Amino acid sequence: MMSLLAHLVLLQCACVFAIPLFRFSFRPVADMAQTVSLAELNRRTASPFLYAVNGRSVQQISEVGLNTFDVDLSLGFRETTCPRGRANHLGHCLDMWSPSMVTGSCSSRVRVSRGYALLLSLHCVIDSSSSESSSSSEEEGVLVRVRAPIAAQVPGIVLCRGVGRCNRLLW
Repeated sequence: MMSLLAHLVLLQCACVFAIPLFRFSFRPVADMAQTVSLAELNRRTASPFLYAVNGRSVQQISEVGLNTFDVDLSLGFRETTCPRGRANHLGHCLDMWSPSMVTGSCSSRVRVSRGYALLLSLHCVIDSSSSESSSSSEEEGVLVRVRAPIAAQVPGIVLCRGVGRCNRLLW
C-alpha cells in the first residue's frame, strides 16, 4: 500500500513538472515567430532595402491550445544593403551591414502551431539615432503597427515570462 502511494505521489509530481522532465525545446517555435515577424516588417515598409534581425529575446511563451503557442518577441533589426528582390537570399546579406543604415526594434506576438504561424501583433520603431526617414510615420519613429482581430487573441497558460526564464526553454 505504501509503495502504491509513493508511486502516485511521484506521478503527480511528474505531471506538475512536465516541462523540465520532457525537456521540449521551444527554439523552433521562436525561430518561426521571428521569421514571420521579419517577413511582415519587410512586407510593410517602403525601404528599397530589406531588414534583418540583429537581436532577439523571447519575452513570454503561452500555450493556447494543443501544440499551439503564443510567442512574445523583442527584436532588434537593421537595414541591409540587399534590395527587396533578394528576399530568398537574406542570409547572404548579413555581412553587408553598414553603420549608417537604419536600425530599430520591434515587439511582436505570433501564434505558432504545427506547420503554420499567425502574426497577432507587430509594433516596430526606428531608433532616433538612425538615418533620416522618408515618410511622416517614420519621422515619428513608428515604422509598422499591426494588430490581429481581438477574437484571435485568446489568453493561454503562461509557460514562461521574462527573458531569463524563457531562455531556459530555448536550448
